[in-house]
Amino acid sequence: MEPVEGGITNLLYRLSAPGRPTALVRRYGHNTELVIDREAENRLFARLSALGVSPPLHGLLENGRVEGWLDGHRAMTPAEMAAPEHQPHIARALRRWHELPVEGPPSLWDTLTRWLNTAVALEFERAEDRARHAALNLPGHLASLADLQAEVEAAAAALQTPGGQLGRKVVLAHNDLLSGNILIGPDPTALRFIDYEYAAPSYAAADLANHLNEYAGFEADYDRDFPDADARRRLVVAYLGEPHDEDAVGELGGFVERLLIPNHLFWGAWSVIQARCSPIDFPFLEYAERRFGGVGWHRRMLG
Repeated sequence: MEPVEGGITNLLYRLSAPGRPTALVRRYGHNTELVIDREAENRLFARLSALGVSPPLHGLLENGRVEGWLDGHRAMTPAEMAAPEHQPHIARALRRWHELPVEGPPSLWDTLTRWLNTAVALEFERAEDRARHAALNLPGHLASLADLQAEVEAAAAALQTPGGQLGRKVVLAHNDLLSGNILIGPDPTALRFIDYEYAAPSYAAADLANHLNEYAGFEADYDRDFPDADARRRLVVAYLGEPHDEDAVGELGGFVERLLIPNHLFWGAWSVIQARCSPIDFPFLEYAERRFGGVGWHRRMLG
């Protein structure tokens, strides 16, 4: 059994034995029940496994799961994810993912409210961490959430083209489409998405917004790594497919940009909770600072 690097929510292990299929053992991170409904996640994984979308589900543990190992596949890098030769394949794979059955209304705003409330109430032991926590202005972000929701919902209601309306469609959003959760195999057009613990009903555009923010990776340097207008347009065009027109591209692209800020709040609040509760060695508070910093960065970008 060998550790698998890269997970910052769970502990992952590659389990192998002579004459046996290789498996992935997922041990849930400590206190992750604060942000993840594990029973709902396991039900979703079982459903996706039955549909052939996810790796096979071999069994459940008291604090984890045993899954099939995808031989011949590896995780993408952020640079590959942003490359023009891969962008269309990712967009088309995401469009197919969004055609999966979905149950329930959008959960984005309820999740943000719950996570921000949890993050506000946390107390840190070290003085340095308490100061960093206070500097994030979590009460201010929480107080402005209702106005942000109203802005997004008003923008959604104003969409007129079929392409724009596709962005407000409630789909099963993956919600965590970073490079490490996109596997590439021998056929670079046949991508696999993994890790569905944050998957939930949401706007299709919210998934696209999350994916664009993830171009910056864990360093979250948006000046350097956030995709430019041409790269964002390529992703939207590939997601829409043919035929499409410029009005549809503009509407969907504009609505995706509206959802960049809620996505920063989503992962910023998550990272604060992880900073207090997770034993995994990762600079969660630093990452939270970068994601909340992304709120201001994208407000300036959007004018």
